[in-house]
Amino acid sequence: MGRSGKLFAVKYSSIKISEDYLAYLARTRIALEEERVRRDAMPKMPYGEASFSEVAEKYGKIMYRYELVTKGSPSELGTSVEGAKHTLEVVISGELV
Repeated sequence: MGRSGKLFAVKYSSIKISEDYLAYLARTRIALEEERVRRDAMPKMPYGEASFSEVAEKYGKIMYRYELVTKGSPSELGTSVEGAKHTLEVVISGELV
């Protein structure tokens, strides 16, 4: 899910790649609090407490399809240059297919 709460994908050659998968490949690190809120939000859909669109609207900025690394220190959050480089190498090399 894109940070805007909408599904987002980039296209490389003829392959669509989700923003969340790119973050996963880049080993993007998120705050522990984001992970706690995400884990609280996920069960709301299967148990009928909220629809997908409600959860996406309210929690879209922290809903990820892939597990991301969590860190407590603000200085460790985000995507490193090395992570971005690794992601570009994987995408460009064709390793996604």
